[in-house]
Amino acid sequence: MFEATINSDLIIAGINKLSEKLEKERVLVIDNASIHQNQKLWNQQKEWEQKGLRIFFLPSYSPQLNQIEILWRFIKYKWL
Repeated sequence: MFEATINSDLIIAGINKLSEKLEKERVLVIDNASIHQNQKLWNQQKEWEQKGLRIFFLPSYSPQLNQIEILWRFIKYKWL
């Protein structure tokens, strides 16, 4: 738990720690928040891939991948 602002450096440190503990290949799915989309993070991707961690960025607009969007659509068209 953090009582500070989350920034790219903190995200990178967390992903670095995760990548050190991998026993098999993994995919980390992240959104396109500004702290996820920057040169620092992109520069680390090759190192993470060598450790077996691939980064998958969600498309800019992907409501089908967000469960709350599916619920809202159901409510809108079925219940209302």
